[in-house]
Amino acid sequence: MPDPLTALALVLALAAGLGAAIVVAQHLQSGHTAFFRHYLSQLLFFNLLILSGLVYRFLQPASALPPAAVPLALSLMAALKLAWLHTFGMSARSLEGRGGNGPSARASAIAGIAVLLVYTVLTWAAWFLGRPLLLNLSIIALEVLVIGGALLVSAWLLTRGRRLPRGPQRRCIVVFGGFHFLLLLAVLAVLGAGWLADENGMKASGWMSGLLLLVYNLFPTAWIRRYPGAAAPAADGRYEAYGVTPRERQVIELIQAGRTNQEIADQLFLSLATVKDYNNRLFRKCGVRNRVELANLFR
Repeated sequence: MPDPLTALALVLALAAGLGAAIVVAQHLQSGHTAFFRHYLSQLLFFNLLILSGLVYRFLQPASALPPAAVPLALSLMAALKLAWLHTFGMSARSLEGRGGNGPSARASAIAGIAVLLVYTVLTWAAWFLGRPLLLNLSIIALEVLVIGGALLVSAWLLTRGRRLPRGPQRRCIVVFGGFHFLLLLAVLAVLGAGWLADENGMKASGWMSGLLLLVYNLFPTAWIRRYPGAAAPAADGRYEAYGVTPRERQVIELIQAGRTNQEIADQLFLSLATVKDYNNRLFRKCGVRNRVELANLFR
């Protein structure tokens, strides 16, 4: 049974997660479906994982549970963790402007299913053979795999965001990637300390992990309010729908920031004639007549 501080932190995290899901769902209804659909799925899996972990902590000591309950619960939580990692990756890709589907998404799903099958076999075998060491190693390996994978995704998104021209879109992506990278590092550190600690140290690790989960669920509301609509161009697929290349996207974002053609040329290290060619090509692609209409189309 979890200590009171851990239970309180988890309950508060669930409440914050419900509020975050409502905020994200409101943006989903506004038409920016690609990113916010993945983000809502990510929050759903994350908070189902918190809820299942809380229930598991309460019921695990109960002697009335059947023998298969523990490995079954561990397998279900592993499925939620891998589903969260998958949707986290799709959220990052759609925010960056690559869309959340395609071969990479299918490969991620297949890899997740393979990991889940291996983990399930090891967990059930360790439980029924009475090998607690193998069971604990399987649990730790999965935690490291999931958090490590999410760290790589966050680092990739942070790197991609820093390559964008200065402006709201860049800040939006950099803050999203940087926040998750730092938070996941903290989660990994707290979990590692808990694995190596005694009973009192494990209790401290429990409520500290709960606080980090609370921070994770508080982030979406603050981030969306701080950058209203900043994710929309990359999130709703309009760049892909009009066949806009990454370089053309940079030109659009600088136009939205109020830069002149000469300023765009200087910032992107292009000639003025090349920037004008980009403008004319974008006007034809997007069916607009001038820079103002082009900026408004992707705003």
